[in-house]
Amino acid sequence: MDATAIRNLAVRYTLSIDDGRIDDVASLFAPDATFAARYGEPLRGRASIAEFLAANARGQEASAHSVLGHLIEPDGEDRAVGIVQVAAVLDKDGATLRFSLRCHDRYGLLDGRWLFTHRGIVVRHQEPADARQAEWSLAAARAEQADAALDEQTSYVLARIWPTRDAGQL
Repeated sequence: MDATAIRNLAVRYTLSIDDGRIDDVASLFAPDATFAARYGEPLRGRASIAEFLAANARGQEASAHSVLGHLIEPDGEDRAVGIVQVAAVLDKDGATLRFSLRCHDRYGLLDGRWLFTHRGIVVRHQEPADARQAEWSLAAARAEQADAALDEQTSYVLARIWPTRDAGQL
């Protein structure tokens, strides 16, 4: 079991969600993977997962997900299970929301890549923005940084992390 590759899988998920790259998120799942959120029946397959995530992202101006902890245990030669603790801030439909999430994952090694074979997301805590912080939003903070040019080191790292992306998509 390659714990680093599995941890990177969880981080790639959060980065891709935050960047709105739903197709990249879907590629992190096995073709017949399942996905369960707090509403609806569990979904099966990359296309269904991508469709759900795209619909869920509608109205979302910005998000920031941070992996706080990740427990991983082997579950056979080419399988593992994990629990990922995530903190998230979302600007959606004019409101800033804060979440604490716990992801219950199953992983499989397929064609040399660790992928999700199941992801179940449980919302442990959710709150709207504090009224005293109503003037602050994640989307506004991101917009202030949008004009900052990527420095050479950041560009180098991003190109290695996302090798299938061209510089204009980073």
